[in-house]
Amino acid sequence: MASGLKATPWSATSPEPQNTALADCSRADIPLYQLRGLGTGAHLGIGWETDPSVAAQSPKSEEFARLWQRAQKIVFSSSLHAVSTERTRIERTFNPETVGEIKASVDHDLAVSGADLASTAWRMSLIDEVHLFIAPILVGGGQHMFPEQIRHPLELLDERRFGNGMVFVRYAVAS
Repeated sequence: MASGLKATPWSATSPEPQNTALADCSRADIPLYQLRGLGTGAHLGIGWETDPSVAAQSPKSEEFARLWQRAQKIVFSSSLHAVSTERTRIERTFNPETVGEIKASVDHDLAVSGADLASTAWRMSLIDEVHLFIAPILVGGGQHMFPEQIRHPLELLDERRFGNGMVFVRYAVAS
């Protein structure tokens, strides 16, 4: 089975229950490989691995911590010299060849996180599925995971609404 590349933007930096909805919502789809840009990869997950109080805040936080700890993580950076989380390695360049080699080495999907990395993956037409968590709050500014001047038709595969107003949607990128 060929692996795919999923774009999964969401915030795990806060241990709030709505931010651990991923562990409940798409447990079977959680890849064991996470591709992250420097901004996301350099800090995300440290608490899930090093601070037991983060996992202890709820059963969903505990479950996500276990999933995070077993995942292989790749941080794409030309300047980072070391990583601070287990099962994490650094790759210097993000390009179709590197991603293709990683995809060929695994039999499951990969997830790309971080706005810059996701935007680059969209421009390179590497993403075949997108997972979106829509939170009931608008925040202006920031980085964009969808680059300007791209257009990809999507096919809805799954949707889920959470009690806190957060919505999860999963789309296939139509060819």
